[in-house]
Amino acid sequence: MLSATDAKRDQYLRRVYNITFQQYEQMLQEQRGKCWICGWVWRVGKRRLAVDHSHSTGLVRGLLCYRCNKGLGVFQDRVDALSQAVKYLQHPWAIRNWVTTYKRKRYRRQGRRGMQQLPSHQVVVS
Repeated sequence: MLSATDAKRDQYLRRVYNITFQQYEQMLQEQRGKCWICGWVWRVGKRRLAVDHSHSTGLVRGLLCYRCNKGLGVFQDRVDALSQAVKYLQHPWAIRNWVTTYKRKRYRRQGRRGMQQLPSHQVVVS
């Protein structure tokens, strides 16, 4: 018998993904409680792993953490865009030639005049 919370979860999973709470728990065990992509481990009391599914077919693919699931959503499940993103991140010249350093200005509150920029000799460069 499912608890009230698990029964609600079961109804949601059946309605949205056409799987039962028991199937979700089985997937969670098969993945050892980890996100399929990054390996983040789910712990009791934390946000549950999201059910990842294909938006074109509706088939469930696996369980992902919030960040990985959101990332795939941003790329709209486009493999070509994801592979381009990987190439971009791995390309050494992109870092060497295009990244410029910048100065962060430090501010302090000073009386009624509000925020004032610190003198240049006190600015921290990161």
